[in-house]
Amino acid sequence: EGKQIVELDITVGNGAKVNFISHCSFPWGENFTHEAFMNFKIGKGAFVKYEDQHFHGEKGINMVSITRAVVEEGGKFYNSFEITKTRVGRLKVEMSLWLKENSSGELLTKIKGMEDDLIDVREVLHLDGEGAKGLAKSTVIALDRTKANVVNEAYGNAPNTKGHVECEEITKGEKVEVSTTPILKVRNDRSELTHEASIGRVNQKQLETLMAKGLTEEEATDFIIRGLI
Repeated sequence: EGKQIVELDITVGNGAKVNFISHCSFPWGENFTHEAFMNFKIGKGAFVKYEDQHFHGEKGINMVSITRAVVEEGGKFYNSFEITKTRVGRLKVEMSLWLKENSSGELLTKIKGMEDDLIDVREVLHLDGEGAKGLAKSTVIALDRTKANVVNEAYGNAPNTKGHVECEEITKGEKVEVSTTPILKVRNDRSELTHEASIGRVNQKQLETLMAKGLTEEEATDFIIRGLI
């Protein structure tokens, strides 16, 4: 039991290249809270990759993860969050990018919820500089009685910007409850924003193909889910 608070303020200078890998493991956590607040300032022409993988216990934990990054001209930022091997518990993830001229960024989330997990994901792209490009992509597997809500946002604030948001939620369980909301707002007529979203059970055609090879429906479903995460 207890509470852990992680605060990171990271500044990466012009032209620098940095890779971060974070593994947070709480195998025996019970009534435990983990809060992480991360702020990045990424210089001109710099490259930053931050990968965050979580492993919780049988009952999950209470978790908040908030990431904000400002990417200067020509910079690149890649941020991923993943928890797919263990229970989640209560989870809130927010990732926001402010992209300046000719910079690019990716926000990727992969989460598998089971039993009565609660999942709340928000990914935001601010395309503030000319030529900026961004991707926000969420993949959520909702099993049993999981409740999941995903919001993907993109704001085209400058000319020649491109943003794409994508959410895929796979459900398996009669009591799951999932939702996805794409929010796209263009403030410059030369900005291009797109979105793609899907919610439901695994693809029926893929399921039938695997079952024709001898797998049961349960085995085929699990095989497809493993491929997604």
